[in-house]
Amino acid sequence: MKIVFVSPFPLYPATGGNRVRTLHMVKTCKERGHEVHFVFLPSRQMGDFDPQAHVALLGPANFHCLERGQVADAAYLAGRALWKAWRKLTRSRYLQSDIDETYFSGFTSQLRKLERQHGFDAVIAQYVTFTRAFDAFGPRAFRIIDTQDSFAGGIPMAQERRGLLRAHRVLAIQDQEAEYFRRMLPPSANTVSVVSHIIDIGEPLDLSECAGAAFIGSDFLQNNQSLAWFVDNVLPLVRQQEPDFRLFVSGTICRQLADAPGVVKYGVVPRVRDAFREGPILVNSITRGTGVKIKLLEAFGHGVPAVSTQLGVDGIRPSDLQGVLVTPDGDAPAFADAVLRLYRDRQERIERGRAAFRTAASWNDRELAALNDSLTPPAREPATRVVGTDKLPAY
Repeated sequence: MKIVFVSPFPLYPATGGNRVRTLHMVKTCKERGHEVHFVFLPSRQMGDFDPQAHVALLGPANFHCLERGQVADAAYLAGRALWKAWRKLTRSRYLQSDIDETYFSGFTSQLRKLERQHGFDAVIAQYVTFTRAFDAFGPRAFRIIDTQDSFAGGIPMAQERRGLLRAHRVLAIQDQEAEYFRRMLPPSANTVSVVSHIIDIGEPLDLSECAGAAFIGSDFLQNNQSLAWFVDNVLPLVRQQEPDFRLFVSGTICRQLADAPGVVKYGVVPRVRDAFREGPILVNSITRGTGVKIKLLEAFGHGVPAVSTQLGVDGIRPSDLQGVLVTPDGDAPAFADAVLRLYRDRQERIERGRAAFRTAASWNDRELAALNDSLTPPAREPATRVVGTDKLPAY
């Protein structure tokens, strides 16, 4: 198949869960013999961007970075300002009022040009809020949304439904979100499939030495709050008993992290495994957020055990948690005890690391099969649907 990914975030540097998930999906599709293109939709919020790394992965003919014209961009910004003013005036609780509010309409003509040149078999749009991009592709293109997460509470449900109905297939990252999408869609709508993160499995790390634990995260609200909870409430309890224990923090989250006793800031590391070089225990102290925690699965892929809140393992079946010590949400003493247990007990640390590594292999077997199934168009054609002004041609 000739597959194109359309994304508002780049793949490199792989500093966030959304980037890591999509990067592994792109690599998997390439490895399975598909011709893969990646279209990047730049914005002011795009973060760090390494175009050379994209070209190295995909080749210059298959990586496409679109442009934002100055006049059209000014009109876009004016529209965004009006939406924000309306939400303030009406005291709206939503972050976005219209499904297409953050989509720059100037991208569509550029996408149409690429469609004319390549004639894609499938288009995978990242996030439901960028499904307006489907307008650029012909009726033969199989349209897939990789939702990454639900927008429950962040956008009116009617608008989220409007975006979902533009696709022939909706990908959810876990079962709970798949059920949420199915409840939102009519019975005649096409398949909602669960395709979770595909883990980049490497050589298992040596866990015999341990100077502390690791936290990995990009700089956004939920990660900042989760790390702050650990640093403020758990780390002092750990260091009361083990003064030499250190927390090694990796990722762009270090930009906002204040200095604190026992905290070592690595910054952005070249590889995920580098985050665990001194602290081969993952701290998954999630206090907010939804979706499968990709940092936890990536730790599995390197044979690293973890300590997690209950929220941090949401969406992962209990049989896949043999490498994780799970503690109640908000229970700092219990979390500290679990961290100390793996820090002190070399044998348990090694055994749980081995269990995590075994889980990574079985996890990938399931998710690779699910991805392959999701790329296969349905045998029957769905009825043409009209949702507002959105017309979805039958596949």
